[in-house]
Amino acid sequence: MATSLNGVVYPRFLSKVSDYEWADYEESELEDELLDYLYTAMSDFKFCKQDLGDLDVDEGQFNIDLTNDEIEILTDYMVLRWINTKHVNRQTLLKQALPSKDYNLYSPANLLKALLDLRDRTAARVERLRSLYSYGGFDVNNFLRGG
Repeated sequence: MATSLNGVVYPRFLSKVSDYEWADYEESELEDELLDYLYTAMSDFKFCKQDLGDLDVDEGQFNIDLTNDEIEILTDYMVLRWINTKHVNRQTLLKQALPSKDYNLYSPANLLKALLDLRDRTAARVERLRSLYSYGGFDVNNFLRGG
């Protein structure tokens, strides 16, 4: 079996984020950006029980059948990358580029703090998911329901 990027992985990731910039992208540009997030997620997902390197980019699929748990963990790692590149890094650069008076006027430090908190909560969640997954007997649906 195979797990489709456009049919399974990317829709799961996109259901977790909102990025209005993507509306202006050509389809190939969006797929390139999503693939970058996926590569980072694959690298971050240590100890996956399957070979995530078995990816056929031309066919747009993993040549393995990823479990729901693996897809959930992989897409959460993609979310972490998205938070860092689209939000945290931009706010940090903006804060460094503007004098503190201007930064406080146009981009409150509270926004950066909230983004860092979001990133940290997401990182903690994905690490907990990965940890439960690596010990077996993990049911992502039960986890997502709070069980």
